[in-house]
Amino acid sequence: MVGLSVTNLHLFREEKAKFLFCVEFIQKNELLLTHRE
Repeated sequence: MVGLSVTNLHLFREEKAKFLFCVEFIQKNELLLTHRE
């Protein structure tokens, strides 16, 4: 049971990191678009 919760936590942390990375990426793209205009 403990091992399962640890892997779930690891997966959750990975997903959170991916989500934050995507948000940063989108914000950078928006900045580029606004500068381009």
